Amino acid sequence: TGAVIFDGCLLVLTVWNLVTAARHRLAVAVCALGWTLYGMIYNSYSCHFNLAVTGVMLLPYAFLARREESFSMVWQGARYFCLYLYADAFIYKALIARNLYYFPMGAEIIKTNQAAFMLKSPASALSPVYSYFITHPALAYAGFAGMVLLEGSMLLGFFTQRWDRFLFFVPILFHAIDYFFVDVFFGDLLILNLTLLPYQASIVSGLSDGAIKRNAVLQTS
Repeated sequence: TGAVIFDGCLLVLTVWNLVTAARHRLAVAVCALGWTLYGMIYNSYSCHFNLAVTGVMLLPYAFLARREESFSMVWQGARYFCLYLYADAFIYKALIARNLYYFPMGAEIIKTNQAAFMLKSPASALSPVYSYFITHPALAYAGFAGMVLLEGSMLLGFFTQRWDRFLFFVPILFHAIDYFFVDVFFGDLLILNLTLLPYQASIVSGLSDGAIKRNAVLQTS
């Protein structure tokens, strides 16, 4: 009963903030704290850190900012955090664990995650696809290396926002391929992808410019 009430309140608050464009800071604050509590309970109960919940736990706090400059700073911080998640995964696979250079990795990942599916559903149209990649380890490794390089491409965002319109599609493509071959989907993280939308950057810069102009007018008057 408590879980149903909690989920219901969280759903209503989230929809309310979407409909009202997060104009009511109290509702935003309660919603943000609710999502944080949800993430803490979920991870504690499962005894596993579910990275996908991080995005929905973090982004609502940006709308608690009172001033445009504060919102811009938090929004840009969320953008860098989004870039960091994928760039860090690339650095780990390429430089720390170095499994990027382990040739059988691609086929082994498919075996580990899809063996049960292939055993239970041998007549499925997907089973021959998985079997083909497993029996062609070079192709499976090429796919794995391509996935890692996709994560590495997010490093570009640390140096310029010019490529954000292209980087926006990188996590979508990555998670789609990951779900197809590995049966793992961190779709909740895509909420952070909103910080990479080109028009968001223009809005944030416009808000900042507007705040600067207003401050200049106030100082002049």
